[in-house]
Amino acid sequence: MKEFKYPYKYPYTKFGEFLVALQERTGETMRQMADKLNVSSQFLSNVAHGRKGVPDDWVPRLIHLYHLPEDAEIDIRLRIEESQTFYAVSTKHASPLKRKAAACFTKNFAAMDDETAKKISALLAG
Repeated sequence: MKEFKYPYKYPYTKFGEFLVALQERTGETMRQMADKLNVSSQFLSNVAHGRKGVPDDWVPRLIHLYHLPEDAEIDIRLRIEESQTFYAVSTKHASPLKRKAAACFTKNFAAMDDETAKKISALLAG
């Protein structure tokens, strides 16, 4: 899909750019796409701008609804990953030590430098 330049105050996420390119290709409006996905156009807009997460069932639905090739799934999932702005971690069944680790990570995330993030990622990736 082509890169989409959005000149306004609230830019699209990478996944939002994909949705806009898909709308351009099909000639659909946001309302028509939202109707196909059984959501409001406001919810679709919020997803496209990164204010809401992408529902889990959207990837297979988009592939089916828009007759996309099966290998499009990889590109779509990469765009979703790049668009993710919020992650939730449930500590409901975690040990006290794991809860402490999650809290420490959360409290220090904003101040973390890239080198530390790289080390943590490597450690957790195994």
